[in-house]
Amino acid sequence: MVDRSEPGPRNESRISAMLWSSDHDPWLLEAQQFRGEHELRRWLGQVAAKYGRDVAVRWTDKLKAEKMLATAVAECLGIAVP
Repeated sequence: MVDRSEPGPRNESRISAMLWSSDHDPWLLEAQQFRGEHELRRWLGQVAAKYGRDVAVRWTDKLKAEKMLATAVAECLGIAVP
């Protein structure tokens, strides 16, 4: 799951990413927050190296609407944006 928060009056927007197991009872494997796509790309590269092609993305309407963010996720994981 990848999501960008809305900036507030006292803080900048952040990108949150969570990696969940695909078990019947899913559990959180990793979670991070980033200031931009560059940091997210680096982390996703590490995730792809660690977990291989077994990473799936929950393509929410909000994520698909954020073209730069959706592109970063798709390119790092070698998949297409639906």
